[in-house]
Amino acid sequence: MILTGIEWGSVADWFAAFGTIGAVWIAVYLRKKKSIIEIQAYAKIIPHMISWGEIDKNGEEFYENHGDKLEIQIFISNLGNTDALVTEISTHVLEKHKYNFIDKPMIVQSGSVSEISSDGTYGNPFETPFRKYNLEFIKNNNSQIIVKTHNGKTYKSKIITSA
Repeated sequence: MILTGIEWGSVADWFAAFGTIGAVWIAVYLRKKKSIIEIQAYAKIIPHMISWGEIDKNGEEFYENHGDKLEIQIFISNLGNTDALVTEISTHVLEKHKYNFIDKPMIVQSGSVSEISSDGTYGNPFETPFRKYNLEFIKNNNSQIIVKTHNGKTYKSKIITSA
């Protein structure tokens, strides 16, 4: 058999070839899509202000200070190119007691930051009558926030304290 020329095929062959190459490229691209989670957690003491609905002489609502309380702020960033389903945000106090910050899964969208705050109003793993020592406890015990996603990945971050 002698080849006298190049067979370029029909238009349908060309469409089939481009379709196959395109399908493989899309499959490889979609396989690379993933979420990249970063966590930052902060603990600080804040005043616990309560309003009883009273109005002061200037016509503004009157707030009463009921002492200080510990606030924990957690920022979850998704730097990946697909949304992440967070199933758990927790901390372990002295490796014994687990405290969950969320009671149902939450979605952290691609390219966004979600904030979770625990101000002690509905419970706080570090809340005690000796609030000024709580920041020291968190710092001295290297307390961490643990975030788990739907695909089983676990992310950890140390809680940063401020005086």
